[in-house]
Amino acid sequence: MLKSFRKIFAPPIFEDEEKARAARYLNAIINTSLILLIVFLISGQYALIINIVFALIALSLLGMYFLIRSGKVAFTAILLISIFWISLTYLAWVGEGVRDVGIMIYIILIFLASLLGNTRISIGLTGLSILSAGALFYAEKTGYLVPVKDSLIANTFSISAVFVLIQVIIYFTVTDLEKSLFALKENEKSLLTQNKELLQLQDNLQKHTSELEKISKKTQRQAARLRTITEVSQAISLTQNLETLLPEITKKISAGFNFYHVGIFSIDDDKKIASLEAANSVAGKKMLAREYQIEVKRHNFIARAIKNIQPQVAHELDENHPDYEISLPETRSKIALPLKVANDIIGALDIQTTRDIIFSEEEVDIFLSLANQVAIAIENARQSDITQVTLAEAHAVSRQYIHQSWEQLGAVQRQQSYHYENKTARTLSENKAESPVKSAQTISIPVQVHKEIIGYIDITKDTPIEKISADEKELVQAIANRAALALENARLLEETTRRAGRERLVSQITTKIRSTNDPQDMIETALEELKNVLGASKVELTTKS
Repeated sequence: MLKSFRKIFAPPIFEDEEKARAARYLNAIINTSLILLIVFLISGQYALIINIVFALIALSLLGMYFLIRSGKVAFTAILLISIFWISLTYLAWVGEGVRDVGIMIYIILIFLASLLGNTRISIGLTGLSILSAGALFYAEKTGYLVPVKDSLIANTFSISAVFVLIQVIIYFTVTDLEKSLFALKENEKSLLTQNKELLQLQDNLQKHTSELEKISKKTQRQAARLRTITEVSQAISLTQNLETLLPEITKKISAGFNFYHVGIFSIDDDKKIASLEAANSVAGKKMLAREYQIEVKRHNFIARAIKNIQPQVAHELDENHPDYEISLPETRSKIALPLKVANDIIGALDIQTTRDIIFSEEEVDIFLSLANQVAIAIENARQSDITQVTLAEAHAVSRQYIHQSWEQLGAVQRQQSYHYENKTARTLSENKAESPVKSAQTISIPVQVHKEIIGYIDITKDTPIEKISADEKELVQAIANRAALALENARLLEETTRRAGRERLVSQITTKIRSTNDPQDMIETALEELKNVLGASKVELTTKS
């Protein structure tokens, strides 16, 4: 029985902790208020109108009891505060006015709104309460409101109810604070334990900090180098022209790594002379102007990289260093990297910087991979240049062959023009009088085979040429292109057929010549066949004496 009773008055439980806390407050206020209202109604110490208000409030509280259990906690809080405030204002109006005990409950409602997290409602409620007190005061002052004093017992009940409600709110507030303090203490203990563990870990980490920092800096530097190498490789791979590529390589490497001088050497076919082909620095460009070269057989910095096919590194350069160059006086460290494709050495990459020591053993490997990328880019550009030259030559030969073939075809057929008018097509003779006259309404479309013009299509319309639409021009050009292709295919077929006929005729004549072993008969047969084929009246064979 007691469990069932407790279950009825127990607050609902929600997963949201803040929502559950608000539900506890509301449940306590609703239950306490219902009990107080029942006591007020049973006591019989209040006027009829006041009892009616109490009954209405009680019914509203019963509805709120079910609302919070359905999960509508925020709505229930607003509804409870609103109904209480309106009811208390009305009771003050019909009761003792500004002196009414209900005015004190305004404070409880404002405090309750704050506890439930409705700060804006609390502020608004404060303003309304001040306005209500002012209105009651003004109404009483002007005689519009005549205060009605409750009995002494009724006042006692009302004040006691205020104390009870305040006590309920204080109880739950203090309980929540105690729970929060307990949780804070538990967290503090946990933090202290974790802090001890962290201090121990800190001691262990401090022992390895210096080593980790060195490794980290080294890794970051290498990662930055590799990232820059990737960017440089991607940039130079987009350039296919060798003349443009070489200066672009020196520029990209210098900008990417902040190097003082970057140069590219290429060696001749005999592998004896290395020539400077590109450089980014001012001094390097002066060397280019005087066509700087190095003999590979000499004990030179660049020559050693090419001859040994191994990277060469020099640090802390000054005038006394054997690898110091007068042409590049600002250099303090430098590296020469062989450029090779497969096993073939094609040159060297010269990198120089104003910093004393920069090329570590790990960085030499990194820059060697950069040199390999540069070598591949150079070789690709060379092959591209060769391919372009070959294609250009092939196109030129093809165009020349097509031009000569169509000239020969025109000379043989002596008929190259056709005219279409009134749904009739006819050939035009060489008589210029029959050739159509071009006018402002005539459009000429070239007929091309592999960019070689073999003729024109002249079209005459009744409208000016500028009124011919772009679609019409594209249509005519498309037809001209198809016609050119068809004509070229027909010419090739005719040429192939003619050539096959010649081959067959030669084969037949050869067979007749070989049908006898007598040299005199062979000569006579050959001359007779040539006479028949060529339609000649006479064919003679003359020998040198």
